[in-house]
Amino acid sequence: MKIRSRSTNHPKSVLVADDDEIIMEMIDLFLKKNGYQVILARNGREAVAAFRDHGADLILMDAFMPETNGFEACIQIKQLQIGCKVPIIMITGLNDNESVHRAFGAGAEEFITKPINWAVLQHRMELLLDQKQMEAVIHESEERFRAMAESAKDAIISITEKGKIIYWNHGAETMFGYSREEILGTPLEQIIPTSYLDKHRHGFHRAVQTGHMHLGGESVELQGICKNGRILPVEISLSSWKAQKKSFFSAIVRDITERTIIRRRQDETLQSQLAITALLETSLEPLTFKRQLEVALEIITTVPWIQVDSKSAIFLCDSAHGRFELAAQLDLPEELANTCGQIILGHCLCGQVIQNGRIVTSAPGDQYLYHMPCHDSEAGSGHHCVPIQSGNNLLGVLNLFVSHGHECNSREEAFLITVSRTLAAVIERRRMEESIHQAQRELRETRLEIIQRLGVAAEYRDTDTGEHIIRMSRYASALGRSLGMSAHEVDLLLHATPMHDVGKIGIPDHILLKPARLTADEFEIIKKHPLIGASILFGQDAEPLKTAHIIALTHHERWDGSGYPYGLKGESIPLVGRICALVDVFDALTMARPYKRAWSAVEALEEIEKNSGRHFDPCLVEKFRSIFPEILMIMNHPNHGEPGLLDRVIGY
Repeated sequence: MKIRSRSTNHPKSVLVADDDEIIMEMIDLFLKKNGYQVILARNGREAVAAFRDHGADLILMDAFMPETNGFEACIQIKQLQIGCKVPIIMITGLNDNESVHRAFGAGAEEFITKPINWAVLQHRMELLLDQKQMEAVIHESEERFRAMAESAKDAIISITEKGKIIYWNHGAETMFGYSREEILGTPLEQIIPTSYLDKHRHGFHRAVQTGHMHLGGESVELQGICKNGRILPVEISLSSWKAQKKSFFSAIVRDITERTIIRRRQDETLQSQLAITALLETSLEPLTFKRQLEVALEIITTVPWIQVDSKSAIFLCDSAHGRFELAAQLDLPEELANTCGQIILGHCLCGQVIQNGRIVTSAPGDQYLYHMPCHDSEAGSGHHCVPIQSGNNLLGVLNLFVSHGHECNSREEAFLITVSRTLAAVIERRRMEESIHQAQRELRETRLEIIQRLGVAAEYRDTDTGEHIIRMSRYASALGRSLGMSAHEVDLLLHATPMHDVGKIGIPDHILLKPARLTADEFEIIKKHPLIGASILFGQDAEPLKTAHIIALTHHERWDGSGYPYGLKGESIPLVGRICALVDVFDALTMARPYKRAWSAVEALEEIEKNSGRHFDPCLVEKFRSIFPEILMIMNHPNHGEPGLLDRVIGY
C-alpha cells in the first residue's frame, strides 16, 4: 500500500523511532512541548508499520536499532510514499563518513548526531517541514495541471532537446493512435509526414540553438501522421521552457479535420460559383455556337474538385431525326469523335439519360452500342452522362470522362445539375439569338442584364443591398457628362461601373462580411479583388465589358501613385478608373457600416477635396463640386426618373 502525503491543514505529526527509551522520552517531551503530534516506534519494523498505518509529516529515525535498522526502515518507508516525500532525519551516535553516506543513500534528508542539539533539531525540522509544504503545493498544482492536460481533447506533447517524447497525454493517444507505452522515449519525427521532415529538422535545430521556438506563442497549421498512416491536418501552438539548464519544448496540437473539410467545401463552393459565372459569361462573348460550347467544356473540366478528365463532349438532341449530334468536344481522339458524330436516340448511355432524366454514371469497360464507352474501353475511364434539359424538354447530354474508381457524390451531382441547367440556359439563349437575329436591341438588353446581375451578385456579398451600385453608376455618368463625354461614353460608364467590385466574388466571406475593421493581413487579401475582377473580365472586346475590365482593375489607383494594384500615377490611370475611384469613395463615406457612421454629403465632399491631388484627380474634384447639387439629388433619389435596366435588375 502506498502512503500519500498528509494535508498541511492539521498539527504536524512526527514519527519517532529509537530503541533507547530515555532518548525517545526526551524527544517525545520536546516535540509535544512544541505542539507536534508524536507517534513512537521502538525499532525499524515498528516504524515501517506505524507509517503504513498512520502516516506522518516528518520522521526522526535512529540509525541502529534491533530487528530492522534505521537505514533499512528508511528505504522501506520511501518505497511506501507517493506524492510529496516525507522528510526523514537520521539520528545516530556515530559521525563517520560511511554512516553519513549510508544515511543519505537510504533516502534521509538530514543527519544529526547524538547528543542531540535541540535548537539545531528544531531548526532543521522547521526547514524540512516548510520545504515539504512548498513541495505539496507544487505537487498539487502539478496534479491539477496533469488532470487538465489528461482531460483535454487536444494533444499535449513535450519533447527533449534531442527530439525524444517525454509527455504524451490522453488526447495525443486518441488523436495519433499511439499509447504512452509505445511513444514515450521515441523520436517526435515518427508523427511528422515525410514532406515536412526537412522543415521540421531545420526549425527544431534552430530552436535548440537559440533555446526558444521561432513560432512560440503563435499557431501554425501543419500535418501529422497517425499510427495507421492517416495524414491528419492539425493546428499547433508551440512553446519552450528550461529545466536544469536544458531546453524542453511543448506543443498543443488540435485536430482541424472538420475545419479543413469546411474550408474545402467553401473552396469548392467558390470554385463552383466562379465556374457558373464563367459559363454565364460565355454567352456574352462574340463566339460561334460551337466555340461557345467548347469554352464551356474547358470551364467545366478545369474545376479542380470534381475530378474529371479533360476529355468531354456535348451532344444536342435532334428530335426531328431521332438522334443526338456531337455539338462540341474536348480532347477526344479523332476516330472517336468521328464515330460519335451522330448517335441514334435510345442507344448507349444517352439512351438511359432520356429514359430517367437523371445523371447516369458508367464504370470503365461498360459496353454501350454506338457510344464512347464501347469505343474507348481500353482507356480505363468511366463516364458521367448529364442531361441538359429545360423543364421537361431534353436539349442534349453532357458527357464527362472520369478516372477509374471515381464515384459521383451528392455535392458533385448537385454541381453537375447546376452546370446542366446553366448550359441549358446558354443553349436556349443561343438558339433564341439565332431565331431572332434581327432583334439586336433585345439581345443587347439581355447581355447588359447579365452584366448588371454579376455586379449585383458581387455587391450582395457585401453589406449593401445594391443601392450602392445604382448611386455609383449615376454619380459616374453625371461626372462623365460634366467632362464632355459623348452620350455613348456616358452610357458605357453607366453600365460598366457596377462591375467595379466583381472581384469580391473571390474574397472569402469571413473577410468581406467582417463587421469590424480589417487586420493588415485581411486588407492585403481584400486588395486582390481588382486583379480578380480584371481576370474575370479580361479578354473582352465587347462593351461595356472592356470598360468594366478597366474600371475593375484601376478604381483603387490613386492620383499620387499610392494606390493598388499597380501604383499608377496621374493621367496614366485611365479616366474611367479615376472617375470610379472618386464616386466609389464618396458613396462609401456616406454609407453606414458596422464599424462607422454614415458621413453627411458635405463631410464627404470636404474629405474628397482634402484628398485632391493625392487620392483624386484635381480636375475631377473641381467638376464634382460644380455638379454637387445634381449629386445630392441622385443621393437622395437614386431611382429618380424613368426606371432603366439597372433599376430592374436591382428590383426598383
